[in-house]
Amino acid sequence: MADTLSQSWEQLYQEAVDEPDVNNLTQRVHVAEAAMFYRWQELAESEPVQQEHQRLLEAAEGLLKIKRDKLKWPGLGFSARGW
Repeated sequence: MADTLSQSWEQLYQEAVDEPDVNNLTQRVHVAEAAMFYRWQELAESEPVQQEHQRLLEAAEGLLKIKRDKLKWPGLGFSARGW
């Protein structure tokens, strides 16, 4: 997790998905969310890349599922697609 600046949001998301240790999972989720947030900002300032935007939405839903199912955070009652 030390060299996150050189990793893509997709790599960081995959590391969160693959993290077996629930004690490390919260940090991995937060790092992936931050990388995704910055990428969304970059995409907003350029020509839309529809395929990557779709992958970001799916990853956001995946992280929400991890928070709810593995980390036992309370459900929010809505999907990222509904925003």
